[in-house]
Amino acid sequence: MSSRIVLLIGLILTLALAALGVSLPPDGVERIALAQFLGRFHVMAVHLPIGLLLAVAVMDLVGASPRHRVLREAAGFVLGFATLSAVGSALLGWLLAFAGGYSGKLVSQHMWGGFILCAVSVLALAVRRSFVAPERRGLGYAYPPLLLLAIVTMLWTAHQGGKLVHGETFLTQHSPFRTPSPGKVSSPGKKGAVNSTPAANAAATEASFYAVRVAPALDRTCVGCHNANKHKAGLRLDTYALLMQGGENGPVVKAGDPAGSELYHRITLPPEDEDFMPSDGKKPLAPEEVKWIELWIAAGASATAPLSQFTTAPAPHNDTPAILAPDYQPYLAKIAAFEKQSGGRLVPRSRHPTDGLILRTASAPSQCTDAVLAQLGPVAGLIVEAELARTKITDTGLRALAACKNLRVLDLSNTKVTAAGLASLAGLEKLERLNLTDTGIDSAAIARLHLKAAPQIYPMPSAEGPEAN
Repeated sequence: MSSRIVLLIGLILTLALAALGVSLPPDGVERIALAQFLGRFHVMAVHLPIGLLLAVAVMDLVGASPRHRVLREAAGFVLGFATLSAVGSALLGWLLAFAGGYSGKLVSQHMWGGFILCAVSVLALAVRRSFVAPERRGLGYAYPPLLLLAIVTMLWTAHQGGKLVHGETFLTQHSPFRTPSPGKVSSPGKKGAVNSTPAANAAATEASFYAVRVAPALDRTCVGCHNANKHKAGLRLDTYALLMQGGENGPVVKAGDPAGSELYHRITLPPEDEDFMPSDGKKPLAPEEVKWIELWIAAGASATAPLSQFTTAPAPHNDTPAILAPDYQPYLAKIAAFEKQSGGRLVPRSRHPTDGLILRTASAPSQCTDAVLAQLGPVAGLIVEAELARTKITDTGLRALAACKNLRVLDLSNTKVTAAGLASLAGLEKLERLNLTDTGIDSAAIARLHLKAAPQIYPMPSAEGPEAN
C-alpha cells in the first residue's frame, strides 16, 4: 500500500472520528452489548501506536547516521502503520466510551487526546517525504516538531487513560516523596456538590456512620468509575447527594430497604456475575464493608446518623502496616544531606513511610568506608536494611551501625570485619538476618557469637568445625 493511500485513509478516518466525537459524544448511557465487546479491545490496541511512535523517533534519530540510513527509510512505513493503529485504537476507544455508559471530563479529555494524536500523526506522515528528500524543501522542516508533538500528545493521552483506569493519583499515590493535599469540603446534603470527596465529606459530617464507614468503602472500590471525571450509567458516588440522586435508571439507594436498593444488590451478587460491582476485576468490598452498607441503608441511609447508633456493625479490618521505623518524611533534608556528603543512597523500602530505608552501596561499594557510616547519626534510626557487601568498612564502621536500632537485615559479605567487631552489634535487638559470607569470620567464630537478636546468619555454622573463607 503506497504512502499516499495510507495518508488518504488516515485523513478520512481522522475526520470521521472528529465527527463522531462532536455528534455522538459519550453520554453515560449503555448501549449495544456487541459495541461494548468490540470497544474493550481498545485496552489492547492502544499499546500498539505507543510503541510504534516511539520506534519512529528512535529510527529517525539513529537513521540520521549514514551507516544506519536504512532505519530512516523504514521509519516511514512504521509511521504509516502507527498512524493507522492510532486511528483504529481511537475508534475502539470512542466505541467503548459511547456504548459502555461512560461520561465525564476525564473521559472526554482522553478521547479528544486520541483524536488529536491521530490528526498530528497524519500531518507528520504527510510532510515526512519532503523531510527525508535530499533537498528538504517545502513543509519537510515541520516533520520533527510534528513528530515531537505527536509523542507529547500520546504521553498526555496515555496519562489521562491511566487516571481513568487507576484513579486521579495513580502516578503519584505510591511516590515516597508525595505530599498529600487536602480535599475540597462541601456539605453532604448540598445537591450537585461535585468538588467534594468522601474524605472531605467525612470532615463535613464528623463521626457520622456514613462518613466514617460507608463513604471510605465506596471511595476505595466504586468512586474510581463513578466520579466527576468518569461515571458510568450517569451514576456518581463521590458525594452523598449524588449517591442518593442515583443514575440514569433512577435511585440506587432506597432508604430502609437494602434488598430493594440497586447498590446493595450489585455488591452482593456472585463475583462472576456480569452485573457484580465493582466490575472489571477490581478488588471487591470486604465482608464488613458490605455489612456496613446494608446496616446503613436499613437504618435510613442518613448522612448524619452517628457512628454510635450502629452498635451491631462489625469492626473495620486492620490493614495498617507494621511500623518498622519512624516516618522518614520529616527527615528528607537530612537524608539528602547524607547522600550528598557520603555518596551512599538511602532508598525507601516500600511506599509506606514507616517501612524504613535501605542503605545501598552496590553502585559504588569502594566509596563506602568507615567514615561514611560515621555520618549516619541523624538518620540511623530510619535504616532497616544495610547492603554493605564488598565495601571497605572494618570493625570501626560496625560501631557506627550500633546506632541503627531498627536494623533488620545486614549484609557484610566480602568485607574485612572480624568477630571482635561484631560485638558492636549486640544491641541490635531487631536484627533478623546477617550475611558474613567471605569475611574473616569462620563458622566456629559465628557459633561463638552472642547477639541478643539471635539473627539468622549466613553462612550457617557448620557442625564439622571451622570453614575457611
